[in-house]
Amino acid sequence: MNDTERRTIPEWRLARDMTQMELAAKAGLHLSTVATAETGAVIPETRTLQLLAEALQIDWRQIELPPYRGTAAAARRKRRAPRHRTAPPAPPSARDTSSDTSSDTSDERDEDGALSAPGSGDDPKAEARRAA
Repeated sequence: MNDTERRTIPEWRLARDMTQMELAAKAGLHLSTVATAETGAVIPETRTLQLLAEALQIDWRQIELPPYRGTAAAARRKRRAPRHRTAPPAPPSARDTSSDTSSDTSDERDEDGALSAPGSGDDPKAEARRAA
């Protein structure tokens, strides 16, 4: 083996007669991190590659990454149709407005010219001005 030889993580690991669990423990990583990096389910961060390389006693640039495949869960989500679809809102012409009695077109203005609903009682000062 020369210093410029590039291999995948499983090839380096098997050349060192290590299991994924042993490599993960030696690198201080979770087992799933090693497994997903080996299969191409994720693209490992540089720091993860450096930790794996230290555990394998190689330079991190000697690790050949497999083609990125994404996770199996992501592939299933792409194939599957959405579970719940909501109906689009009805167009304005289809909405029933005949029962809407809250729209009063008459507006009152106080002495300052501000709009106020008749008898709204929201503004005590406006009520006092109207009463005076």
